[in-house]
Amino acid sequence: MKKRLWVPVVFAASAAAVAVYRAGGLKPLIVQNLIERPVAERTFDELAAELEASGADLEARFARASSSAANAEQLRHIIGIERWGQRRLKVAFGEPLDPGGYRPFRPADDRSWDALLADFRETRAATVELVRSLDVGWDLPIPHDSLGDLSVRGWVQYLRLHAALEGFRIR
Repeated sequence: MKKRLWVPVVFAASAAAVAVYRAGGLKPLIVQNLIERPVAERTFDELAAELEASGADLEARFARASSSAANAEQLRHIIGIERWGQRRLKVAFGEPLDPGGYRPFRPADDRSWDALLADFRETRAATVELVRSLDVGWDLPIPHDSLGDLSVRGWVQYLRLHAALEGFRIR
């Protein structure tokens, strides 16, 4: 009986591997299913509200966390990526694409924990305001350094997901 079970499992796993290979690897599947598809029909006002709510949740989590060096490093990373993403979102307003990475957008290493908490709050508020100012027609592709082109909505989803996932490392 157990041998019969393995045949469909192996067949399904093989079919899944072929599908991933044909799609160009996991990256396009992740981008499409976790970033682009969930926000394709959402308005920018809805996305801004989701960013605002997730920001409040993260602020509360960070406020309960210790001010360890590891937590400060993680929060600098989150803030830097969000600021870098804001710069990428401004391409939708006609600003030139800045091809550099996120490192110049990170807060300084000597920032205190309380200053980093304030930086996160201000950075997320600026992202929310930026998203609220977007127009429905502006969903052009904007490149991400490792994920390829993301739509404007995809960038908003990426920033929300990035902060949420990376925020779990802060305890």
